Amino acid sequence: MLSLRHQGSTDPFYAPARDVAYLYPAACQVVAAMLEDGRDAAIRQWCEQCGVTVDDLGKAMGAYCRFLNLAHQRPEETIEGALERAGWFKESRAAQFAILYYVGTAMSATFFEGVRDVVRLGGSPLDSVQHLMWAAKRVLLYSRMSRWQRFCYRWFGPWRRFLWRKFKIARRKGSPK
Repeated sequence: MLSLRHQGSTDPFYAPARDVAYLYPAACQVVAAMLEDGRDAAIRQWCEQCGVTVDDLGKAMGAYCRFLNLAHQRPEETIEGALERAGWFKESRAAQFAILYYVGTAMSATFFEGVRDVVRLGGSPLDSVQHLMWAAKRVLLYSRMSRWQRFCYRWFGPWRRFLWRKFKIARRKGSPK
């Protein structure tokens, strides 16, 4: 396991991979919710064109979770072996794409928030994993918008706050209104 600490420091080592592992259950729940709500028009239309049903998405999500859970069952097993054993390749490519699209969205928001928290000087630490999930919802909400909606979102605080209430996105202390 990769362990780090600041150069010249005698602080205990820090393992970044451990944070990712702690985040895994919450991230998978957010991805499952995004798949189920089907609000992303581009992904929804693409799945419809490819004949992917909600059941197909559920099966692919199950295979993805099985794959991640296999990481600790057989330490000698390769990542390729775990993907095969989880049944990931038995699921449709379109369903796999939808899963990885939402995982990418959730993790990109998580990385952004994590980098901000590590770099922020004198600020409060991240309150909970819930804030990371709110960030994922914000990225997804914003990425679903048309160009004019993104303009309104950026420039009209009341509309942005309305959307945050509607989609149950909390505002972090110190974040822009």
